[in-house]
Amino acid sequence: MLRMTARRRKERNESYTLEYRIIHPVTHELRWLQETGWTVQLLERDNRYFDSYIIDISERKRAEELLAGQNRILEMI
Repeated sequence: MLRMTARRRKERNESYTLEYRIIHPVTHELRWLQETGWTVQLLERDNRYFDSYIIDISERKRAEELLAGQNRILEMI
């Protein structure tokens, strides 16, 4: 599903942002990543290429999960 959506956006020259989890191959830790991609049109040709960057957002996700847990506890009180 994720790949089909990214492929469709590539075909339409649309940018995208995805968040997904991976298991680090060395440490075996669960890590959250955010990928942002876009299509770049080359001026001298009719070609285009796809560019993207990926950042580790694991700390932000942990903070969000902690805050959500705190809010659930406050609601129960």
